[in-house]
Amino acid sequence: MNNWILIISLSFIAGLGFSFIFQVEKRHLFLAAVCSSTSWTLFQFLMSIGINSVFSTLISGLVIGFMTEIFAKIKKCPAINYIIIGIIPLVPGLKVYQGMLKLIEGNIFPGVSLLLEAAFIAIAIGVSILVSTSVARVIRLRKQKRIIKYKNPNGPN
Repeated sequence: MNNWILIISLSFIAGLGFSFIFQVEKRHLFLAAVCSSTSWTLFQFLMSIGINSVFSTLISGLVIGFMTEIFAKIKKCPAINYIIIGIIPLVPGLKVYQGMLKLIEGNIFPGVSLLLEAAFIAIAIGVSILVSTSVARVIRLRKQKRIIKYKNPNGPN
């Protein structure tokens, strides 16, 4: 239990730090840090129950993508304010570093394996954000069409 509290707290603080680095407006700081904390905590939870890192990243990215769209709607701002801060904890920087180190040391197969895993994690991040923003866009467009149809049920002139 204490370990989870530590994970949540530190990822929230890290999210605040990245928010300052990326100059997120003050009114968005808390929700951006919540996105960061949620993504890392969910990733760690999924890893702890035995899901591999690529699928854990994909699921965490999807949750963050939908969360950021909701936050953006609530705060009436672009979702990118929250997406960037939310996905930073998922970026596989350590795996890339370890993979490159293995390659430099001459351990070709472990190095390539780590770099491929990092590439798949990066693809999972991209796919999850793409899917969540696309679904949000489709929902928004359908809602707008319903509103237009409701305002003028007979169509244009």
